[in-house]
Amino acid sequence: MKENLPRHCPTHLRRFLDELKQAPKKSLSQNFLIDQNVIQKIVSAASIKKGDLVLEIGPGPGALTQAMIAIGADVIAVEKDRAFAESLQKDFKNLTVYEDDIMQFSLDQIPRMCKVISNLPYNLTTPILMKLLPRVDLFSMLIIMVQKEVGDRICEKPGCKNFGPLALLAQFYSDPSYLFTVKKNCFYPAPKVDSAIIAFECHEPPNISDEKAFFEMVRVCFGQRRKMLRRTLTSLFSKSKIEEVLESVKIKPTARAEELSLEQFIALFEELSR
Repeated sequence: MKENLPRHCPTHLRRFLDELKQAPKKSLSQNFLIDQNVIQKIVSAASIKKGDLVLEIGPGPGALTQAMIAIGADVIAVEKDRAFAESLQKDFKNLTVYEDDIMQFSLDQIPRMCKVISNLPYNLTTPILMKLLPRVDLFSMLIIMVQKEVGDRICEKPGCKNFGPLALLAQFYSDPSYLFTVKKNCFYPAPKVDSAIIAFECHEPPNISDEKAFFEMVRVCFGQRRKMLRRTLTSLFSKSKIEEVLESVKIKPTARAEELSLEQFIALFEELSR
């Protein structure tokens, strides 16, 4: 497919897939955007301009890639599928392609601060975010497409039933916001569920004594979310210490994990770790 042919157009996309003797792979969560309005909204949300460096994960045929390169952005694409990786490298300028799995890809290969734009594989959303979000030294912003249900969880607030570790992870490293919903008929092939576009404005994480231990405590707290914290935390700390610390940081003794804000979790962790 030539660079100037619209990669989102279903007719051109099917012809392109036929030329490559490719079919969308369920194992790689390959559902390709075929809605130009959605593509433009994503690019606009990231405020892409000429000279910007963008990391795109899993570009596939390159509908988003094409839109960003047309503006003049320099794109680094990490594409696991060899046929797509080779085609993208051949067809586009201002594009560096790594044929690699993003979970194996070394982020230190990125030459300077950049933005991330990606339609993430649904089955790898959480591991990829856990890899990307801590790298605030590399990324200024992430514009990510995920399953709508996952997007709702990422942007959930304390006190709501879907508030959990994913929301805390997002808040720890960024200011997450739900931008808009993408209907399933905007893809080929259409997935079974709608998607969501989530923006992460990256920032320096809170000053904390041990990030790894903190998120382990969070995981334990939400592992049995129906139970009160004074019970779930007994696998990490003594009961007497838990009750003492809950009182000292002004968290009610009957509190459950979804009731606490990020700031309260940090205060609880630091006091328990003393």
